[in-house]
Amino acid sequence: MRDSVVAGNRITATRESVGFGGAIFEVHSPTKITNTQIVDNRTSITSLAGDANGYATFAAWSSEPVVVRDSVISGNSVQVAATRGSAVLRGSGVWNAGALQLLDTKVLDNVGRAKGTSGTAQGGGIWNGLYPDGPLPVSLTLTDSKMAGNSISASARLTVQGGGLFTDFPVALEHARIKDNTPDQCFGC
Repeated sequence: MRDSVVAGNRITATRESVGFGGAIFEVHSPTKITNTQIVDNRTSITSLAGDANGYATFAAWSSEPVVVRDSVISGNSVQVAATRGSAVLRGSGVWNAGALQLLDTKVLDNVGRAKGTSGTAQGGGIWNGLYPDGPLPVSLTLTDSKMAGNSISASARLTVQGGGLFTDFPVALEHARIKDNTPDQCFGC
């Protein structure tokens, strides 16, 4: 995929319970994405009686490399709400549970918010971790890339981690800048 724009898309799910959902753009096999903008997309996941789980706008889930080059992932938002249950948000801009390489790519101004009686909100810019039945190994490489202005927040009883980056695994950083994210730059680094 090259010279493309994925913009202005909306996902809204309101149900009794929402198991897992949210990606506007999801990749499950080795892929090369070049000079592409994934911008201004919105996801809203609401559970009326049970738990709600949501994840980022761009999701990579492949044991073979997903390579994103000279691209922008920006201005996306993900909101997860559980009226009577646990709310779990994994990433706002990027969700990775495979082998992802970001080269000369900007992850900017993505916003995530979770609301519930318990749960977590992780990775305003990028969430990088193992997901049940996901591929191994999980790897993330940021080369000549920038992650800034991303934020993640949650209601009072939820745990908030990684305004810029949340990771369960070591991340390869080469000339990468992670700055000006809220509430912190990186959790797990």
